Parts: sequence; structure tokens; C-alpha cells
Amino acid sequence: RTYPGGVNKFLRMHPDIPQDAHLVGVLYMSGSELAEEMNRLKSIGFDCEQGLAVADMMLGELEGCPGIEFYNKSENELFPRWVARCYPELKLVHGANGGCK
Repeated sequence: RTYPGGVNKFLRMHPDIPQDAHLVGVLYMSGSELAEEMNRLKSIGFDCEQGLAVADMMLGELEGCPGIEFYNKSENELFPRWVARCYPELKLVHGANGGCK
């Protein structure tokens, strides 16, 4: 279920991505880039269903993950600002690319 080599290896490969104490975020400009990365992750044994949550900047959550929730931080603004948060008490996954560490 985890990223081969752990979260630290993933972060070494992607040094400029946003992260906090529980989540790692990876941003893509197109659905095809996202699909390509998901296929790559699956090919190296990463369980995308248990370690990856996907959100669209306008629509919010597209693919959920246990322990991760997306919420709109700017409900009264013209454009939404979707933010992910992890519930450590639901630490069901250990991974990168949106999974709880």
C-alpha cells in the first residue's frame, strides 16, 4: 500500500511539492498528466485506491481516500479554493501523492 522506498523517497524525487505533517500534494495541469502519473504509480505497486485522493480545482473531490477530506475554503468567493485535510485518527494509509503519512 505504500510508495516503494517510502514517503522520503517520493519527496526526494519531487522536492518542490507542497506538503504538511500528514499530506503530500502533487499538482497536474491536465487529466492526462494525472492519469499518466496514476498509471506509473500502479506499475510500481502503489495502491492508488488506498493512498491517493484526487480533487479538481473547480469541482472538488473526484476520488476519495480513507482519512482524507476536501473542503472549500472560500465558500463566499467567485472561485472555490479546495483544500485537503487528513484525519490522523483514521490513519488507514501510509503513502504519498495525497495519502496520509
